[in-house]
Amino acid sequence: MQASLPLGRWRGIVSALLLIISHPAGAQNEPVRFGVIESRDLTAAPFVGDSAASAVVLCDFGRSRLKGQGGGFQVVFERVTRIKILKKPGYEYATVEIPLYHRDDNQEKVSNLRGFTYNLVGNAVEKIRLETSGAFLEKRTPTVSVQKFTLPNVRVGSVVEFAYILTSDFLFNFQDWTFQRDIPVRWSEYRVSIPSFYHYKILYQSAQAFAVNKATVGSTNLVLDNKIPSGGGLSSGQTTGSLTISAPTEEHTWALRDVAAFGEEPFMTTAGDYMARLDFELTGEQWPDAPYHDLTGTWEKINAALLADEDFGGRLGHIGFMQDQLQGLAANYPAITERAAAVRQLVMAAATPRHENRTLNKPALSHADNVNQPLVLDYEFTQPAEGTTAASPIYLSPLSEFGLGQNPFRREERDFPVDFGLAQDDILVVNLTLPAGYELAAVPKPAVVELPDGGGRFMYSVATAAPGAVTLTSHLTLRNAVYSAAQYPTARVVSPDAGEARREAHHSKKNRRLAAGPFAAIEAV
Repeated sequence: MQASLPLGRWRGIVSALLLIISHPAGAQNEPVRFGVIESRDLTAAPFVGDSAASAVVLCDFGRSRLKGQGGGFQVVFERVTRIKILKKPGYEYATVEIPLYHRDDNQEKVSNLRGFTYNLVGNAVEKIRLETSGAFLEKRTPTVSVQKFTLPNVRVGSVVEFAYILTSDFLFNFQDWTFQRDIPVRWSEYRVSIPSFYHYKILYQSAQAFAVNKATVGSTNLVLDNKIPSGGGLSSGQTTGSLTISAPTEEHTWALRDVAAFGEEPFMTTAGDYMARLDFELTGEQWPDAPYHDLTGTWEKINAALLADEDFGGRLGHIGFMQDQLQGLAANYPAITERAAAVRQLVMAAATPRHENRTLNKPALSHADNVNQPLVLDYEFTQPAEGTTAASPIYLSPLSEFGLGQNPFRREERDFPVDFGLAQDDILVVNLTLPAGYELAAVPKPAVVELPDGGGRFMYSVATAAPGAVTLTSHLTLRNAVYSAAQYPTARVVSPDAGEARREAHHSKKNRRLAAGPFAAIEAV
């Protein structure tokens, strides 16, 4: 969105803004000087504490401001980034991608791209320049392209740095800033200068306190084309020089020091929801002697924009998966509940169960067409015994077929909320018919674990209603969709126990009676 105003209104704004202009903010020292490096950064000594990382961001410095362009404004974003390569997997950080948005006649462009790779050769610093002719543009979506380049001659111990200017026609796309990466960051700093007539909501996401958080009042001069407005006869739209607007600005500086590497954890949404970052949302504009103009839009407009977006609503028109089987379902099942049951039956029929070291025979699915009844899967399986004799043990883990596989909550602590997406009430009942001549060696005690404040419960039991028949019941209730990081130590009491119970093995050995964890042993008799 490139802002533009008629000439007459610009003239009135210029007069008003000149009257309220503040004194310029004092210049600040920059945290990094492009092209100037300390030889100490090329040695290993300063990075002993980062031995687990493949690379370290030494400094990431960005700043954004507005400038006049034609009859409106552009956002100008400048960045300088310096990274130390510690291991070969860190070579990937020498390849840089810059997302660029474009729509209709508006676009984002990269200019003044430059970079260096520094290596220590003997006692001398070798400085290799980035050949920008090797940079290329890659189209990702109809509205997003990526400028890509790779810094040269990278090796373990190298320091790479790059800098560029990104110019954007989209005022709503004021550059956000991410302080955190999947590698440690020594220093990350972002500065912005926003003219007083634009209002942005600034959202900070992180529990880490700023090393620098400063706001001052400054000023800017914005040069625009002085065009003859419509109604000016044959000269309408012609440029007759330039118009300079002097306006007060909001000057902000934020910085974080020693930001830990971000690591994804189970049951998270996208990483961007958790990384330390600043987001900017254009909420409105207010010109002198004019009322405030809200630019956030209504929910109806937002909904329409999302549905029109190729990466959101546009996906609804792409069937793809099981396209042939789904054709005609709407006509054959006009009722939503019947259609949902039909879709589930198709998906279940297409799903292929995976069982380690087992041969699955005679699978039969019941209640697939009735969403009000529990789904029942009947099957027979054969599995090799652990030994070569007829009495060799048999180890079974029937509930593990329906669980998560590996316990996702092995860590003692967690930095981020556990997001299951929705509350859960998960009941698993397995009726197991043992092979002829085998019986359950020992019946484990039932288990009941409660979460504090009624947050959830896990119950587990094993019963033998008749010889050769075992019923295993697991009931996991999670009453919250999201559990905070503070709740994690108690939440994992339920989830890991549930997971372990579902993974523990039954086993059998002839003439021996053994218990095997929350499940039990079966043995030949």
